[in-house]
Amino acid sequence: MAQNKGIDTKQILNIGILIAAFLVGKKLLETFGITKTKEEKKQEQDVATLEEGTSQDQTQIQTKSNLALTPNYFTTVIKFLLSKNPKFKTQTKEQKLATTKNYLKLYLGDMNTYLNYAKDISKAKNVWYLPDNEEKVYGVFRLLKSQMQISYLVYRFYELYKIDLLEYLKTFMNTEQLAQVQTIIKNKPIYAMR
Repeated sequence: MAQNKGIDTKQILNIGILIAAFLVGKKLLETFGITKTKEEKKQEQDVATLEEGTSQDQTQIQTKSNLALTPNYFTTVIKFLLSKNPKFKTQTKEQKLATTKNYLKLYLGDMNTYLNYAKDISKAKNVWYLPDNEEKVYGVFRLLKSQMQISYLVYRFYELYKIDLLEYLKTFMNTEQLAQVQTIIKNKPIYAMR
């Protein structure tokens, strides 16, 4: 007699439960920040690639301008600017620190201003029964002169609210409004003096 080699439904159910548990577990780990999402891994890889090439010319850095919304992009630009200073390599550790502070002040300006900008952006999102103020967000981005300054704003926003600025904007801005923010950023130079 031939045996029926049909698929055991109990086995299929167990496999389905294991796959569902894996997917739910993965999503929970990403939600709580224990593991990184594909997007976060890609951003880190892009920043690492940019940091490897900080001695490259301005056009090379401009190809990575979409990184302005990452909080550590401004440090990469500072490294690039410092690499262009021939005296920086021969300075002592204290002199390098002083030079770096001067560059930060020269290109970023008053650090407390960014905290005020971060607060302005956080106030743009209202409670559910009041309209959000997207114009306030656009205004802050228009005030900043460079993508480096925007990156520093992203850094200070995270420092203040413990949430990524782009993720925060996604909570109340639609795709068209986010595209307008991207357009404002894209039209700014990588760095500019304050």
